[in-house]
Amino acid sequence: MHQFVPVGLSLAEFAVALAITLFAGFVKGAVGFAMPMILISGFAVFLPQDLALAG
Repeated sequence: MHQFVPVGLSLAEFAVALAITLFAGFVKGAVGFAMPMILISGFAVFLPQDLALAG
């Protein structure tokens, strides 16, 4: 599979990160907060912790 050069994510990891980001953006628009909580906890499920926190 292709690697995204700056971070080293596979295409599947990038797609999951994009889906989490879009969902967090939707919640931010609907509710007005909670985007960082969703992003950090969602990224930490499949990314290394240092990369999840760097977001």
